[in-house]
Amino acid sequence: MVLFPIVDNYDLLTKTEKAVADYIIANPTDAFSLNASELAERTHSSPATVGRFSKKIGFDSYVEAKIRMMSLTDPVPDTPSQSRSLFIEKNDSYQSCAKKLLSQITNVCVSAMNILDYTALERTISALLVSNNIYLAGIGASSVIVQDLNLKLIRLQKKTHYSRDYHVNLLEAKTAQKKDVLLAFSYSGHSKVVLETVRTVNEQGALTIAVTGSANTPLAKAADIVLCSPALEQSTRIGAVSSHYSQQFIADLIFLGMITHLYDEADSMITSAAETIGRVR
Repeated sequence: MVLFPIVDNYDLLTKTEKAVADYIIANPTDAFSLNASELAERTHSSPATVGRFSKKIGFDSYVEAKIRMMSLTDPVPDTPSQSRSLFIEKNDSYQSCAKKLLSQITNVCVSAMNILDYTALERTISALLVSNNIYLAGIGASSVIVQDLNLKLIRLQKKTHYSRDYHVNLLEAKTAQKKDVLLAFSYSGHSKVVLETVRTVNEQGALTIAVTGSANTPLAKAADIVLCSPALEQSTRIGAVSSHYSQQFIADLIFLGMITHLYDEADSMITSAAETIGRVR
């Protein structure tokens, strides 16, 4: 469930207040267990900042804010064996599951759309359009997003570098040069191999872009540009549903943004790619 009080007022927040917002969105269970001082320490802000943040999203204090927002997240399960990340019930019909999944996807995409830094998105698309090479990184659930984006970029005749073998990806990062770009996907922002890939590309002088759940993650701090893809999931996730669609939304938006600049050529590029594949089917 999206925390709409934060999403709806996100643009009103200062940079430090957005750090508080990003942390709550990415870590709601942890954030709701903290008091204002503890949350300030986690977000490298101050209790006063947490107080101002709470007022800007419509509450008198952080105590009131977290009580109200806790009601927007999934309730605590009755039994320890029940996953807190499940948004379906034991006896739901398939139609009910479909409706709940659609609602989950919609909420996640609305959250990503409202919180996205469009200046950072513009910088990302501009860099990709003029880059000599595009490197991609992402493992686990993020690798699905990266594989899909890689194929789309190839259809736009961009020279990409991506392997499902993350060791190969890391070694290829050593070949990056100043006019190249790395797009690194990790919802948690703690993936060691993705983080090391970003650091390696940084050393080569190329631009690094992180797509991650929070601006406070190690990955975000290591990258030149950050695109946040928040999704309210518990630490135990049901197939990474929310984070998957949040990151997919960002990846597809990057692709569509590039097409707006390549509009006259894009149709022929994509048609040519389809014809090439069609000849071997």
